[in-house]
Amino acid sequence: MADIRKGVANVNKKHYGVIAVVALMYCSVAAGAFGIEEMISTCGPGMTIIALVGMVFVWAIPDCFCVAEVGSVLPAEGGDIFWAKHTLGEFYSFQEGVWYAISYYTASGTYIVLATNYMGYFFEWNNAQAFIVKLIIVIAFTVLNLAGLKEVSIASIIFSVFILLVFAFITVVGFGNWNYDPMEPIFNEDEGVSSSIGQALSIGVWMYCGWAMINQLSGEVKNQMVIPKSILIVCPLIGLSYVLPTIAGVASVGHWDSWTTDLVASDGVGYATVLTQNVGGWCGVLVVITAVVGNMAIFNTNMTCGSRSVFVVADDHLAPPCFTWLTKRTGVPSIGILSMALVTILLMQMEFTTLVLIQVIPEFAAAFCLTVMVYKSRKMYPEEIRRPETFKIPGGKVGTVLCTASICCVSVAAFFLNGTDYFLYGVFLILAGVVLYVICKWIWGGPWKKNPDKWPRNPKTKLAYGDTFRIAILLEIMAAVCLAGRVFLRFIEGSWGPEYYLEEYGTGLLSDFYGMLNVLLVMGIVLAIIGGILFLVGKKVDKYIPQPVILSEEDRQEAMSGSAEETW
Repeated sequence: MADIRKGVANVNKKHYGVIAVVALMYCSVAAGAFGIEEMISTCGPGMTIIALVGMVFVWAIPDCFCVAEVGSVLPAEGGDIFWAKHTLGEFYSFQEGVWYAISYYTASGTYIVLATNYMGYFFEWNNAQAFIVKLIIVIAFTVLNLAGLKEVSIASIIFSVFILLVFAFITVVGFGNWNYDPMEPIFNEDEGVSSSIGQALSIGVWMYCGWAMINQLSGEVKNQMVIPKSILIVCPLIGLSYVLPTIAGVASVGHWDSWTTDLVASDGVGYATVLTQNVGGWCGVLVVITAVVGNMAIFNTNMTCGSRSVFVVADDHLAPPCFTWLTKRTGVPSIGILSMALVTILLMQMEFTTLVLIQVIPEFAAAFCLTVMVYKSRKMYPEEIRRPETFKIPGGKVGTVLCTASICCVSVAAFFLNGTDYFLYGVFLILAGVVLYVICKWIWGGPWKKNPDKWPRNPKTKLAYGDTFRIAILLEIMAAVCLAGRVFLRFIEGSWGPEYYLEEYGTGLLSDFYGMLNVLLVMGIVLAIIGGILFLVGKKVDKYIPQPVILSEEDRQEAMSGSAEETW
């Protein structure tokens, strides 16, 4: 296979219908309700149902509206990464790329773990055998992704229809055999209220994240306005496919503390149990097959979308150039796909819940950034210059404020309620993105390499003009987050945190609750000082801060027709 084509302008562009895009989105976000089982036993059935219903209104719908609006104004390959570049500048474009890359690459391991857990219903294998099976799955879908987006979309349609039919069957049978109160207990007393809420938010976000994934492929979809239309169709579809089977399942089989994705565990129950208890053993086999198919489906689309995130960053000269390589026949980013396969193989031995929590923290940061893009895009592209078919968040200014505020509140709450260890991880992850940007900008040059007139570089800092101020502001925000987190986490976890983290980790920094709090204190002070210094330095060497490039209507029409040039 010879990779001789490079860059966003050379990706294959084809027409896709609403059904194909809805299927791609359904498989990238949901592909069934699998994974909720762990949420039920960890957080409690009541908290699970409250979270699944509530997250539709405070996360899924607001996120869909924001994605649909900005995506219809700035349609292009890379989705959020491109939007950030043309509203907030290349610094935040790079951060979006890092956050999404971490989320996509980590998520891939999650789906492989779930798929093989469900396969345990049929087979008893040791660790070596399980690894071989996981490896075969990764290789198979790597080949499918290299074959092209059209093939991925066809597979997604088949997967979606099959999965939705099976869960509709589970829902009907579950409601027809109602034996338990699905809301009792509200939360898991062993985990505590705050931990149950925090994990419910995190897993809930994980179950409802991925709305922007399809926009990563915008450059490969000629009729791009089909994307926001499909987003508005698939959102309620996914919400119903989660909530109804879960209520029906818990009400039918009970035993909330035994719900698990590992169906060979002793006393383990799940969605398959709804049918095996009330219809017959053969139905259990059907559900397990559906679970395997569902997780393979979401792994498939996750690899498709995730490979484009690094591809777009590399096309802006902020990552190794090899990531811009495209396959000769199908025009897909081969190195991005192969790198996702490699990372998946490395991560697929980790625990499911650990992978989920690692994945969702970048989602919070990216979602927070998306809300800012909504307002910036409205300022830069006011309604009078937008196309008539461009989507806008309903409800006017009030609707926009409610949507963006809801996303921000959920993101902040989940970030602070996931525990001190993951809070610390989140801070390090965001700071690592800042350092990585500076390194990549110095090595590869950034968009300045392609178009120095539109994306000028400060010769004194070797960064984009205004980056010292952007970095300084972000460091001051993170300083405030560290100090606030130290106070909040000490108050929330102080009574049980020291014992819990010592038992959980044994040795090292993460085993020392007060040690982690002290690290947050020191980091908060240091970041505040560094941010202040950078701000003063910026006033001397970085005074010129150009606005992000505003694209003309002609540029945007070119992007939608698939004839965009290098700057796209």
